[in-house]
Amino acid sequence: MTAGEIKIDGETVDLRNIRSPIVVFASWGDNITPPQQALNWIPDLYNNVQEIRDNEQTIVYFLHEQIGHLGIFVSAGIANREHSEFASALDLIDVLPPGLYEAIIRDTTPDMPGLQGGDDRHVIRFEPRDVSDILALGNGREGERPFELVRHISEMNQKMYDKFVSPLVQMFSNETTATLMRNVNPARSDRLMFSDSNPLLKAMKPLAEIIRNNRKTVSPDNPLHQLEKQADAAIRKAFDSYRDTRDAGYERMFKALYTSPTLAAMTGFKSDASPRAKAYVHTPKQQEILRQLRAEHETWFDRGSPETGFLRLLIYIAIGNGVVDERPFNGIRRVMQEIGLDKTISLQQLKDTIKQQTFLVRMDEERALSSLTNLLPTMPERQRALNLAREMLSLSGPISEAKEARLQQAARALGVDAGAASSPAIKAISKSPPVKKPKTPVAQTPTKRAVAKAAPAKSARKPK
Repeated sequence: MTAGEIKIDGETVDLRNIRSPIVVFASWGDNITPPQQALNWIPDLYNNVQEIRDNEQTIVYFLHEQIGHLGIFVSAGIANREHSEFASALDLIDVLPPGLYEAIIRDTTPDMPGLQGGDDRHVIRFEPRDVSDILALGNGREGERPFELVRHISEMNQKMYDKFVSPLVQMFSNETTATLMRNVNPARSDRLMFSDSNPLLKAMKPLAEIIRNNRKTVSPDNPLHQLEKQADAAIRKAFDSYRDTRDAGYERMFKALYTSPTLAAMTGFKSDASPRAKAYVHTPKQQEILRQLRAEHETWFDRGSPETGFLRLLIYIAIGNGVVDERPFNGIRRVMQEIGLDKTISLQQLKDTIKQQTFLVRMDEERALSSLTNLLPTMPERQRALNLAREMLSLSGPISEAKEARLQQAARALGVDAGAASSPAIKAISKSPPVKKPKTPVAQTPTKRAVAKAAPAKSARKPK
């Protein structure tokens, strides 16, 4: 797919056309699909994170320390921690501005700020990453070169099989030989050997019933029970040792064969072959879409409501380090419920507004900050917005020096006191008189992005 070699109805499948957030689970304990293999499609498509943002795509990945390949999907521990935490953070993931993020899950402590209640056992945050961080997980793309030789040899073998072996196999193949081959397949024969089809094992069924009906639980200190546990541990250790030795042997054999210049020369493989994936490039059409998108957003610097101004203020302060924590997001939603905004502003409108204001701040920080006075026209509104922003930021812990500096800049731009409010900001907002609703909806966005399928390039958003 990254090489653009798959077509549906004559149109190329392009992963860059996906508009819903992409979430990738990977684990360092997975020896089938390790993190490098699970994530290297990202540098196949993009050179840096700015290209991901320009394409308006959101990619989130999570790296587990030790779970195995199947455990990512079926482990009860993963389901209780990682899966449940991601499920609870889906709304936040949908709000994330375009870019590349690593999800970090932390276990909560009693003194951790910003928790909703005693049921919060974990907290998830999303830290911005660049494409170079993906490449740094392994040894770059050098580890993939042996597999290019594997592909080259596999294609050679396939051509020779199709030309010389396949005609003979077809000549002697019929239903009788096919049935014989199916029955002698090890995956089937070893089960047939220990099934009721084997006459030597027919006596096992009544014996199994007698044992099943007369089973008795022995005490934990029973010598035979202890011996059984020791034998079980020894067998498990032997199998683990065999697996590790076998895998290490396979790896050494693989490297000896497919990193050999001799084998590459014998098969006519060029070691300096260019990567198969196509790097992301700005086509004239994409450049025009981006230009029109920026032009449309130009009109939104001075438009919006006080609620929109608060969200821009919060984004401006927090965007310095780019880390997105679930606690401020949950805090914003609680404040909306506190003052009744959740009845007039839907969750989808909130998501659209956050994405819109993030685009404006990244587009021109100075203008986004200076135009806040138009969205927050009165001094009380400005002071309440700054106090509430400080309150929201403190939900994820002590405010960092970088965020404090941006708080001071915002205070100077608004002409208000940068200090914390004497009473909690949430209470101050909830007790303040309702803000007059502007004619412009708080979450109206200049462009609505259609959710495109992964396939046709024409499904990308068309400029209005």
